[in-house]
Order: sequence, then structure tokens, then C-alpha cells
Amino acid sequence: DEICTIVPATKDRAVQIWVDGNDAPLVEPGRHVRLQFEGWPAVQFAGWPSVAVGTFGGKVQSIDSTDIDGKGKFRILVLPDENDDPWPDDRYLRQGVRANGWVILNKVPLWFEFWRQLNGFPPVVSDKAPDDKGKKSKPPKLPK
Repeated sequence: DEICTIVPATKDRAVQIWVDGNDAPLVEPGRHVRLQFEGWPAVQFAGWPSVAVGTFGGKVQSIDSTDIDGKGKFRILVLPDENDDPWPDDRYLRQGVRANGWVILNKVPLWFEFWRQLNGFPPVVSDKAPDDKGKKSKPPKLPK
């Protein structure tokens, strides 16, 4: 039997999300993430992050290079996005609270996304190194 549990008191927060091996190549550090915390009411429409309510922004900090659990799942660490609304207070968001996450990928025309989904094709992955000349990933616009 447990006598006690020791939990560190810290203001540094991060979310650990497990990503399927098929999706891991699409995730890279710096990508924007929308998070829904357990016990926090939210409405999220897949593919339409601009109408999300009750979700919070984050950025991918790191991706494990191997599947730690041996089941083809890769761990990504997400830190709060300073340019977005702050995450809930510590009294609501305690250590160990579960979260769902949506990693924001590149923008594509709506017709292309429908076509891709209907045919079961994976999202397009570019083999080229990213060109950072003013083409940085932007967070989705959220309603105020």
C-alpha cells in the first residue's frame, strides 16, 4: 500500500502526447498544437481550428526518436504557446491530468483535403528542407 505520493511544486508545465508511427514523420518541433484538457469543456472541429472553443495553444518542443513503449507510438512534448491564451490555473490543471491534442499541419485547399480523405491518402510530406525566409508556421486564428 502507498503511504504517500510526492509531487513536485513547479510552474513549468508540459503535455506529453503519444502519436502513432504513421503520423510521427509529419510532426516536427515548432508545430502548433491545440490541446483539450480533461475536465475542461471544449468544442473542437477537426480541420477547422479557428472555431475551437475551450482549447489551448501549445508548440511541439520535442519528439522522441524511438518508440519507447515498443508499440509504435512516439512521445511528443508540448509546451504552452506564449502567443496564445494561457493554460488553465494550477488548481484546475493538476499534474497527471489527461489531454487530447491536435497537431496543426500545413494549410491545403478544402477540395484537396476532401479528395485526400475519400481516397485514404496520407497528408503530403515534403522532402525538402523548410525555407525559413519569412514562411514561418502561423497559429490558427481563434475567435475572441
